[in-house]
Amino acid sequence: MLIYFSYRLLNKRKLFRVLKTYYGDSKIINRAIVMPSNYNPFKWDYIVRTTKEYIVGDINSFSCIPNQSGELTIVTNPIVEKSLKEELGRYFKSFTPFYHISFKEEKDRIIVKMTDLRYRVSNGFKHHALFYYSLNAQLISSVFHPFSMENNIEIKNNR
Repeated sequence: MLIYFSYRLLNKRKLFRVLKTYYGDSKIINRAIVMPSNYNPFKWDYIVRTTKEYIVGDINSFSCIPNQSGELTIVTNPIVEKSLKEELGRYFKSFTPFYHISFKEEKDRIIVKMTDLRYRVSNGFKHHALFYYSLNAQLISSVFHPFSMENNIEIKNNR
């Protein structure tokens, strides 16, 4: 068991250096993390945070070639900042240190989506939080989606 954990630690360090080299030439890297994949003992998931985006993907222990699966733009907006202060936003921030926030305006509401970047599944990520606002930025509802977007836990604000 000790040999396995030693191998994982050394492999993680090696792959972290590979990512720094791979992305460091074209982007300013603020932070990079390498995590064991849920499905393959020889693959690792990674998150690279630059000044403008999160880059997510996986990397094989043997080939050491990053397989990028997405770039998620970091957005700043007053409605995003407001969501981070809501009950669910505070919980989500404490739940995961690696999250992405996006928002979209529809004709009758604004939707803010927080995504936990740590746990990838084939078509996205496991955990999400959605905030629904009126057009005048009043919170209508906030919903936590653990493990799947089909799981809905509505969170009541205590303010």
